[in-house]
Amino acid sequence: MKFASIVLLALGSLLASSNVAEAQEICWRVCFPEKPKCPEEWSPKKLGHCWTCCKDNSVYFFDE
Repeated sequence: MKFASIVLLALGSLLASSNVAEAQEICWRVCFPEKPKCPEEWSPKKLGHCWTCCKDNSVYFFDE
């Protein structure tokens, strides 16, 4: 039982850390065949054979 708990905690921490790394950038769910003209604060990025617009998510702060 203890071994299973340790394994589950280890897997949970690995999954949580991978989600944090992926959340650093926000991208549109669109596939442009050519480099798009993105709005202000967004930049074009090639993902595989598709172009999309992305922006960095790590620099935004929210006021209460």
